[in-house]
Amino acid sequence: MVAVLRQAKGHLTLVRAARRLRDEGRPVRLVFVGEGPSKAPIDAEIARRQLGDAVQFTGYRDDIPAVLRALDALAIPSLHEGIPQTALQALACQTPVVGSDVGGIPSVIEAGVTGRLVPAGDDAALAAALRETFTNRAATQAMRERGRARVEERHSIARMADAVEALYRKRLGR
Repeated sequence: MVAVLRQAKGHLTLVRAARRLRDEGRPVRLVFVGEGPSKAPIDAEIARRQLGDAVQFTGYRDDIPAVLRALDALAIPSLHEGIPQTALQALACQTPVVGSDVGGIPSVIEAGVTGRLVPAGDDAALAAALRETFTNRAATQAMRERGRARVEERHSIARMADAVEALYRKRLGR
């Protein structure tokens, strides 16, 4: 995850999903990038789920594209969310994304097209989607490619500049 450490971002849901995956015998490694006020509850859940050996907190990083390229998948298990910039960045880096179906996440991650969506707070569904991401490599690769194309098509600097210019022209009457 690349997110502020706070309750609404769903870190606890990811920890619980990781425990489910480990219980299936799958190797688990969580990397939490970011800082914030809710580290203590996350640490407590990690201890409760006996995952201390599988979790790394990196704190703040200013090399997010490199971090995203190093991940096997990005989880965005938010309980509520605006438009997650990390989702756009992950798609641009062709990093598989699994996110909650809340707020602005579905406007960036199209279920089954550019990534996988799960109900917010549902650690079983999150574990299943992560499992599918790692085991169904052909589908995951297709989503990675479509995600990159979608970002280039809808969120490039040129596209945003064109949209701002069109807005100005509309407002100025030209």
